[in-house]
Amino acid sequence: MDAERWQRAERLFEEALQLADAERSAFLRHACGDDAALHDELVQMLSAEAAGALAIERRLDAHRGATAPLPGGGRIGPYRIVDLLGRGGMGVVWRAVQEEPVEREVALKILAADVDGGELLRRFEMERQLLARLDHPHIARLYDAGATVEGRPYFVMERVRGAPITRYCDEHRLGVRERIELFLQVCDAVQHAHQRGILHRDLKPSNLLVATGDGKPRPKVIDFGIAKGLEAAVDPLDELTRTGRAPGTPVYMSPEHADPSLGGVDIRSDVYSLGVVLYRLLVGALPHEPEADSGEAPSRSTRDRSVPRPSARLAALGGTQLTVARDRATTLPELRRRLRGELDWVLLRALETDRERRYPTVERFAADLRRYLSDRPVEAGPPSPVYRVRTFVRRHRWGVASACAIVLALGTGSALAFAGERTARRAEAEARAEAEEALRIRDFLIDVFSVNDPGEARGRTVTARELLARGAERIRFDLEGRPGLQADLMGALGGAYAALGLLEPADSLLQGALERRALDPARDAVDQAASLRDMGLLRQRQGRWEDAFALLAAAEHTLDSADVTDPSARAPLQAALGTVQTLRGELDDAQRRTEAALSLWRQMPEPDARGVVQAIRWLGVIQNHRDDPQASLAFLRDAVAEAARTFGPEHPFTLDTQESLALSLSNAGEPDSALALHRRVLAGRSRVFSPDHPTLAYSYHNLGRELSGLGRYEEAIPLLRRSVELREQALGPDDPTVGFALETLGIATAMNGDLAGTEPLFLRALSIYETRLGPAHPETLEALLNVAELEWYLDRPEDAWRRFAEAVERGTDQIARVEGPPFRAWAGERRYEDALGRVRAIAAAR
Repeated sequence: MDAERWQRAERLFEEALQLADAERSAFLRHACGDDAALHDELVQMLSAEAAGALAIERRLDAHRGATAPLPGGGRIGPYRIVDLLGRGGMGVVWRAVQEEPVEREVALKILAADVDGGELLRRFEMERQLLARLDHPHIARLYDAGATVEGRPYFVMERVRGAPITRYCDEHRLGVRERIELFLQVCDAVQHAHQRGILHRDLKPSNLLVATGDGKPRPKVIDFGIAKGLEAAVDPLDELTRTGRAPGTPVYMSPEHADPSLGGVDIRSDVYSLGVVLYRLLVGALPHEPEADSGEAPSRSTRDRSVPRPSARLAALGGTQLTVARDRATTLPELRRRLRGELDWVLLRALETDRERRYPTVERFAADLRRYLSDRPVEAGPPSPVYRVRTFVRRHRWGVASACAIVLALGTGSALAFAGERTARRAEAEARAEAEEALRIRDFLIDVFSVNDPGEARGRTVTARELLARGAERIRFDLEGRPGLQADLMGALGGAYAALGLLEPADSLLQGALERRALDPARDAVDQAASLRDMGLLRQRQGRWEDAFALLAAAEHTLDSADVTDPSARAPLQAALGTVQTLRGELDDAQRRTEAALSLWRQMPEPDARGVVQAIRWLGVIQNHRDDPQASLAFLRDAVAEAARTFGPEHPFTLDTQESLALSLSNAGEPDSALALHRRVLAGRSRVFSPDHPTLAYSYHNLGRELSGLGRYEEAIPLLRRSVELREQALGPDDPTVGFALETLGIATAMNGDLAGTEPLFLRALSIYETRLGPAHPETLEALLNVAELEWYLDRPEDAWRRFAEAVERGTDQIARVEGPPFRAWAGERRYEDALGRVRAIAAAR
């Protein structure tokens, strides 16, 4: 690929990165035309980027000749050059370490070696001068400037570590309010630049990075490479590109930026770009899908098309709507409701193609958003009928002129008036229906979270379980006749119950959601498949693996029948199928499914980092089932590294992944390493969560079990007892996971020599399993065998034999389990063959 083609590929790659997955395919198809080689190259580059791989950077760097010697021999003044960060049209940005007077990592931008002078040199100097004017906490700071010994100018900036604002918000599942509040910090930074006489001109997610500081998201505006001083009549860069396309990223450009014939840019151009960013933050898509890269001014189609209302654009996304809502920590109906009205109006005003009607400043744009957050009337409002008519006439002037001539000739003014009245009435009815739905949901939530009886909560705390129960009851009765809304709320509450380990109410709610989906013809295949998937995952947790697989296969068939290819719908389903097939022992199929989920999550426009880590982690679990501990450890170490890089070392998800690695280390025969990692996870969770948070129960349990395995029972028992207490507080005394924790505590107690103290623990675990899981469930039978073995050691052989026989009578399919470790006690008495013969005789008789 020659230099000119590579520059084109780089530009198209940068533009494609700004698009949603559904938009990229069409963009690449139009942009590349018949150039299949260019299309394939871009697909490979985007796949590498989606995988989070450094391969794309190495690929770009190699083609740019970035393997050349470091500038200045690796040192410029007090700055030690480390490696390349990126390259633009004028300069190369290096990662460097400032060693004096303070030590810190910085970004050093130096004029490219192939730029000898002229306009680009003046542009580089202008960027330095513009940056020197800025001093704002949400703008990357300029630290220093100078020239190398060869005379090449450079400047040193704050090194910003963060993710593009859209990716950060999706990965952290920020809601609508949180996204707007974060965006307002960006607005403050851009307003500061405008007050200093600087127009950014390239505001897009990749130039709005967000990192976490002091536990809060901190955005930074970067890359003022094509910024313009507002006082400058002519920009050198504009002169350089006059015969080509305007500098910047087309999908975020205002019409006047893309087409200089409209009169040049001003601060309202940055308002427009910020409007596109917020549109994508809230809707999950750009206002319009990109068109062919035909060389025509991008503004022409933009100028001739009105921007769709955000709520309407969301509805047009089809199957991806559900993912968009989930990424915003809400339901689809709630997201639609939030977008309708004020947010529609505010965004449409920011994105007016006629800049005279746009917000005049970023400050006014931000002020309206703050009014929205504080429930005050916004300055923006729905476009007036007069304006709608005027814009319609402008877009269709010839057709309107002909129609008007006919209308005037026929004298049908009264008919037009009637049509207008009918349209107004229809709009009023729709608005009234939306308002009634919003009030119904509001009243429903208020009632669920209110304590109506003053005596009901006196002297005690109303628990989450009680609130969930109240909500489940209200859904069934208050929302009768609204199957779609019932299904959404039942699915949400069912998921909450499942997360708390309350599987019976979760079962009822998720089953109800599934039934109501079938009653609502407006529901699409993605919603139907999601309900089937949720039900399948619940069956998996209940140990009903065949039922789980059947439900998940039905979900896959639903998506296949509707030809749904959206990765956000496919990936979680593939992952769930992989999990169930692992439990069924179908390891080859499980690995294929999990690898497919991993690939789909990476193909998304902004890869689902959580899904990627989950898939890598489960591949490690599959290798454990294959008895390949080293392969398992390799996957799990990759998962931990990816989680730490994406979410941070003490993010709850990272700690969860570290715990999986610790368990695998134990299985691989590395108990000391496992113990150290379990301790780190417990310490991290203790800093993140409150002392009584149920998540800590898992850390106490796993650390205690590891200590037990090392024979350190005195240390293990208090930890295991604390795990039981936390589970009881969070899930209730009869939850199956409490039984599991009791068994682990009982084993440690027995090994510590207290057999009498072990018996009530084992018996209580058995009682929980019999009540909650049933008498023939594998966990129940295992608990029964544990009690039998303990009774043998307590010198009660008849009781022990009765328990063993009862276990076999309850479930003959458990014969293999009975032949295993529980018979060690009998073998020690040389009665193994006699006992086994008795068990087989009972099984044959049944």
